[in-house]
Amino acid sequence: MEAGDSSWQAVPPAARPRRARPVWPLAAATLAVAVLVAAPALAASPPWLDRLSRTVTGGPLAPAHAVALGPALALLARGVLLRRRAAWYGLVVVIVLAVLAVLTGDDAAWRLPLLAAALGGLWLERDRFAVRPHPDRVRAAVKTGALLVVAAVAGSLAFGGVSIRSVGQVAAGLGATGAPMDGAPWLPDVLGLAGAAGLLVLVVTLLSPD
Repeated sequence: MEAGDSSWQAVPPAARPRRARPVWPLAAATLAVAVLVAAPALAASPPWLDRLSRTVTGGPLAPAHAVALGPALALLARGVLLRRRAAWYGLVVVIVLAVLAVLTGDDAAWRLPLLAAALGGLWLERDRFAVRPHPDRVRAAVKTGALLVVAAVAGSLAFGGVSIRSVGQVAAGLGATGAPMDGAPWLPDVLGLAGAAGLLVLVVTLLSPD
């Protein structure tokens, strides 16, 4: 036996460097969810795909929401593969929003244990995502999000027929939730597209290499 092998065996197991566990299974699962979210909104899909998509989303998504969320999740899958902390945060936010939808009665209660298990699993794996975004990119993302909200509110008040009392509905419109809102009939579609574009810009900003 070579000297290098015997010296390695002399090192206690607890002191040996641990090989990082692969993150590709989580990335693959995230990409699969992205496909299931976006596919029914992009083209006519078979009934089994619709049922599988409903299992993932909990309910029908507005087309603009699905088209935005699908690519955003695909980008998060790539970020997971690169062990970026921003991708981990993104997945946590998506699951937390789904949990809130269940708690407010907008989603089926049977999904709560599944979502809680997914959230707990992500929390246990948080140390595997050590690549943090540069502070400049975090600041740029915050500024972009704030500018989008301000522009959406101002435009809705000036051109969309939204009253001051209904300003809160603009946030739902940016999320493309499909909830009814006051104002011009074209406003929900415009807000949904603006929210979709803003979501993709935020994800790209946070996940881009430094």
